[in-house]
Amino acid sequence: MIPAEERQQIIAAKTQDAEEMIAVAELNYQHGFYNSAVNRLYYACFHMASAALLAIGIEDVHRHEGVRNMFSLHFIKAGRIGLEWKAFYGTMFSNRSNADYDNFKSFTKEQIEEMLPLVKQFVSTLKCTVASLEQQPSQAKPDASTEHI
Repeated sequence: MIPAEERQQIIAAKTQDAEEMIAVAELNYQHGFYNSAVNRLYYACFHMASAALLAIGIEDVHRHEGVRNMFSLHFIKAGRIGLEWKAFYGTMFSNRSNADYDNFKSFTKEQIEEMLPLVKQFVSTLKCTVASLEQQPSQAKPDASTEHI
């Protein structure tokens, strides 16, 4: 189990990573590197979802599918954030896979213009959720001995 102070530092670092990924995506967008922008936008979501999981004591989830599954269970199904974010996060994962591995997929300027504000909203929503979790005096944490996903 990660000590509380170290946990807070990791959450802050992952949150900073999410914000940095958005900034890099914007640079990629401005230079016409749309597939790279999609990659960075997805990673903004991934880092913020990882930070949110850590905020509720889930430490041992590192793979993409594991983060998506645990995020869905502990944030969507638990009602901490809206159901629409499950589909959005899944779509961003698919978009990133297509951008990285599909030789014939080219995202457009318009698609990035659609994704960018939604990613910013996703990150902002999770930042607010994490902040509210930190203000709760003693939140019941799930069993941190989840299998390594």
